[in-house]
Amino acid sequence: PAARVGGVSMTQARVRLAGAPSGEIILPQFSAACHGGKITGDVTVGPSPSSGPPSPRSYQVAVRASGVRFASLLQDWAATPAREEPPFDPALPPDQSRGELDANFSLAGIIGDASARRGRGSGTIAGGKILSLPLIIPLVRVGNLELPVDEPLDFASAEFFVQGPLINFEQVSIFSQSVQISGFGTLEWPGMALDMRFRPRARNRIPLITSMVEGIRDELLAAQVQGTLTSPQVEMKTLTGTTRFVGRIFGQSATEQQRRLDRIETQSRLSQPARPVDRNA
Repeated sequence: PAARVGGVSMTQARVRLAGAPSGEIILPQFSAACHGGKITGDVTVGPSPSSGPPSPRSYQVAVRASGVRFASLLQDWAATPAREEPPFDPALPPDQSRGELDANFSLAGIIGDASARRGRGSGTIAGGKILSLPLIIPLVRVGNLELPVDEPLDFASAEFFVQGPLINFEQVSIFSQSVQISGFGTLEWPGMALDMRFRPRARNRIPLITSMVEGIRDELLAAQVQGTLTSPQVEMKTLTGTTRFVGRIFGQSATEQQRRLDRIETQSRLSQPARPVDRNA
């Protein structure tokens, strides 16, 4: 059987349903095929109050995704009545341009109350072309970097938590052979409004003088992303405070945004895989 959950189409859905003496509704296991990959998870819905006025039930959801095609997933998710994107057509050939997604996500809250949502998750994308990912082209352009035309994506990852209507990205890291992009920020759900900061950086640039100049520039500037996911507004903004280079001369310290971007860059370099994941191998 087919289903549409959270705006995403799924097929071959299987669900185990159980009840508890307390009135809880438990789905100890569900699974479905989703855009070439697989979705699994479990759901618990809290009991209704035994006395007093009726009140909304609580819920807890845990979801795991493996090998989901990111391009068609985004198209499917964005195809709502409020947007102009055409709905995903399962009869079309598979679109591997944005790689494949592996993710874990947990969420809890009160049914019908978006402000009560709390959750946490992480995801990775491997394969595809780096320029096919959302926001990459404007970020590369405002960073005055050379466009990595037809360059494969090595690795992309994100860690986030959910608090009410906001998805707070603690860390976003994207790597290709010539470009590294690191950042953090928030995304409204379901409004898709963005407020994020990124540091686009060239990898292995020469000569030495150019690398030094770009290093100082990277500490002074960050790309600010606002607007929405489908219509982003990207511009370079000066980070308040000073660079580590100037700070060493005058005894000043880096700003919190600089330190946070530094931590994200360091952590992402240490955690990226040795080589891109090839699922066809």
